[in-house]
Amino acid sequence: MPQDPITPPQPTYPAPMPIRVSRQGINVTQRQGLALGGTALIVLAVPVGLAAPSIPLALPMAVIGAVLVGLNAVWARRWLDDMFRRYPQIEQRVPDWLIRLASGRPKRGAPE
Repeated sequence: MPQDPITPPQPTYPAPMPIRVSRQGINVTQRQGLALGGTALIVLAVPVGLAAPSIPLALPMAVIGAVLVGLNAVWARRWLDDMFRRYPQIEQRVPDWLIRLASGRPKRGAPE
């Protein structure tokens, strides 16, 4: 009686990840990229401010960078809140919409 050739075992693959899991990974990567871009804007604002002090381009770059970092990094949001608490004169000069965007809360002392 002829023997059947031995077939190699079929490989087993893990079950596919749900879309929710892969979407979370994309969201984390996107948030880290935005925080890194914000940090780069803050770092680039320093030489731009030194190279062209008469052109007010560095301050908006630094503010946009701080907002990006504040939106996408928990430690930065805590740091911004701590700075605003420690130096209320800074918070008074920043527009309400920017504080809401960066820290997710209304300006202290502002009407709701």
